[in-house]
Amino acid sequence: MAERRKGSRPPEKLRSRPSCDPPLRREAPADSRPQTPPRPPKNRAQRRAKGKRSSPPPSRPGAYTGQREEIAERTIRLRNKRAQGQMRRRRRRRRLMHVALVTIGLIACMVFSLKVLFQVNGVRIDLGESSVYYQLPQLAAESSPASGSQSQPADSGSQAASSAPPEETPVPESQPAADSASAPGSAAQSAPASDAAEPADGTADQAADTEPPAAGVGVAGVVREDQPAPTEQPDSSAAQSGAASSASTTPATRQGATVVQADYQLPDVSYTVAQVVETMGVSLGDHLLEMDLEAMAQTLEQQLPWLENVRVRYRLPNTLVVQADPAHPRYALASEDQWATVSSRLKVLQLDSQQPQGLVSLDAGKAAVQVGQQLVLQTDPEPVDEAAILGQEDLSNEEKTAALEKARQEAQTAAQEASNQRMESLRLLLQTLDKWNLSADVTSVTVADDMEMQFGYQGRIQVLVGTSNQLDYKIQFSAEILAHQLSASDRGTLDSSNILSSGELQPVFSRDIS
Repeated sequence: MAERRKGSRPPEKLRSRPSCDPPLRREAPADSRPQTPPRPPKNRAQRRAKGKRSSPPPSRPGAYTGQREEIAERTIRLRNKRAQGQMRRRRRRRRLMHVALVTIGLIACMVFSLKVLFQVNGVRIDLGESSVYYQLPQLAAESSPASGSQSQPADSGSQAASSAPPEETPVPESQPAADSASAPGSAAQSAPASDAAEPADGTADQAADTEPPAAGVGVAGVVREDQPAPTEQPDSSAAQSGAASSASTTPATRQGATVVQADYQLPDVSYTVAQVVETMGVSLGDHLLEMDLEAMAQTLEQQLPWLENVRVRYRLPNTLVVQADPAHPRYALASEDQWATVSSRLKVLQLDSQQPQGLVSLDAGKAAVQVGQQLVLQTDPEPVDEAAILGQEDLSNEEKTAALEKARQEAQTAAQEASNQRMESLRLLLQTLDKWNLSADVTSVTVADDMEMQFGYQGRIQVLVGTSNQLDYKIQFSAEILAHQLSASDRGTLDSSNILSSGELQPVFSRDIS
């Protein structure tokens, strides 16, 4: 064995010396260490940062192959989720845009259809039991040429006669020129011109000999050999005239109403259809849904006072319907220097300088009358003691002015309440008289300022009913007395305002001896 030199290394250590080559990386088996799942991000910022990561994290020395594969798979899944979410958002936005466009288109179509379809072209007026339909004049003017063209005769001979100059048609000497012109609509006009102008004494033959017509030309009243003789058709003309007369007598109807012209006068009132339409302010093409029907009805009530209970509505697609009742004059009210004609519903119909005859005299004190408006009773406010208010020394000038204004407002409010109460009492009295069938025999009605009411019966008995307390009982009791206990010759005053403490009525009748 060779001896080791001093300072030399043993062979074992020489073999264990590391080489210059990089060490080999030892790969641990997949099942040697437990693989823990990655921790999910704790907050939104971490999840957003993790979702934005474009490439997997770099592998660290010593990282296991399974972890790298899992990280790569997770990254791919995140990318796919992000892409799918973007696609879903795009599809949602696209769907919402489509829905919005379709909705806008539908709304535009609906608005256009409403503007085009629901346009007025006719007015129906229901007045009481009658119902008429009026077609607006513009539409009637548009449809008139078509009707005129249909009414023209189809006979070529009559057209030739109408188009020929007047000098070409010979007039017989034995027949006056005035006789040749017939009335419009007669049978002579509807017949051919050759038949109408043919004389009976043969003068046409003489005219033909003196002035021979050109070849192939037929002169009215002359029958040539090369021209066929006109054939008379009396039966067909008579049938046509009979059909026309029957069509003119049969009224046309539309929407259950009779079609009328503008000058048609409505029954029970002195208004024409044109007046009603002009007052409404309706023209062809106005949109139904844009009209103020309440304002239109109020305008008709005011400007046409003989129409009551006016209601305006529309019937789709293009008709306005006016429903009203004719006003019937019932009462005559004296107001200052004129007389007001009032309807049974207390509407002022007209003003006259003299008292209307045949109406019930109405005395309701001070009243405001205006044609086309309801009757309004008025009560003067109580006078305010201004001296007492201004004489208070413990009040300043501003306080005195405020107290005076307050007193005036209270007096005005009390007067308005009294007027409303009187008006309500008058309505209640008239309704009660109608209920017990006394309205036909009532000749006068009085409602005083102190709420005392009375009415005249047949112009010979004055019935006092007092206030509106138990008014129905008073009128019923008075009706029984007037019908069964008093004769037709009795005259006087029947006081039915006395009600005992027990609630019974004690009427008193005072005969008029004179």
